[in-house]
Amino acid sequence: MVEKDREVVRLALKRGAKAKLDQVAIKRDMKIIGVLSRVVEWFAEQDFTLQSIVLGMVEDKDAPEVLGLIHKRLVERLVNKHLPLGTDAPPSESPKPDRKRKKKAPVS
Repeated sequence: MVEKDREVVRLALKRGAKAKLDQVAIKRDMKIIGVLSRVVEWFAEQDFTLQSIVLGMVEDKDAPEVLGLIHKRLVERLVNKHLPLGTDAPPSESPKPDRKRKKKAPVS
C-alpha cells in the first residue's frame, strides 16, 4: 500500500544500471526504493546548473567554468552553516533543525 503523501513512479533501467543500483542498496543495507527516493529528492533540490551537469547537458568546452562555479557555491555553503548546494538562502534565513522535545516526567 502506498502512503497518502507519496507518489509511485515507474522506472526502467538498463541491466547494468540495475545491477549497480542493487550493489549500492546492498552495501547501504537499504531497499532500492529508499536509495532512489533519496537520490531523486536530492536531485530535485539542486539548482539548475548542478542539475544540468548531472543530466549531461553541459558542453565539454564549458565544463571547467561550470564546475568552478559549482565548486565555489559548494565551498560557500559549507562555510555558511552547511547549506544544501541547491539552497540560496543566507545562513540567517536557513531553516532551523527540528528539535525533539524532551518528554516531561509524569506528575505524581
